[in-house]
Amino acid sequence: MELTIQSLAENLTLVTSKRPLAENFQQALEEFLGKHSIENKEKIIETIIANNLDIGCAIIKNAVVREALAEASHDIEILQAVEKRKIAREKGAPHYDGTTAQIWTSLPDLLKPNPRGLTKEELKIYEDFGGGSSKKTNEDT
Repeated sequence: MELTIQSLAENLTLVTSKRPLAENFQQALEEFLGKHSIENKEKIIETIIANNLDIGCAIIKNAVVREALAEASHDIEILQAVEKRKIAREKGAPHYDGTTAQIWTSLPDLLKPNPRGLTKEELKIYEDFGGGSSKKTNEDT
């Protein structure tokens, strides 16, 4: 559970914060340097942003991951869902939550949850995203 939450939080944070952070850096630096007569302000701003954007994103990412993990560790529904999956895994059976199946009735068949698990192609998407898995696919059985 922790790795999934961490991976999602990191990737979503990076996607949503990098550009706004760069824009805020640029605005702040333009305001600060605008008060001084300095040559090559654009080059200075570009260099400062390039040198500090990854650090800023890492700080934001770490804060978001800590908060997401803390919230998930107290969410009863998440904890119960994780426990159901652990029990299914211990029994060697795929987990399928039929109680939420009604939510998916309007989806095309291709997008609906499958009680047999993922195909190799579907599993590859998760692995490529960073959530590598050793779970069986329905093509393995």
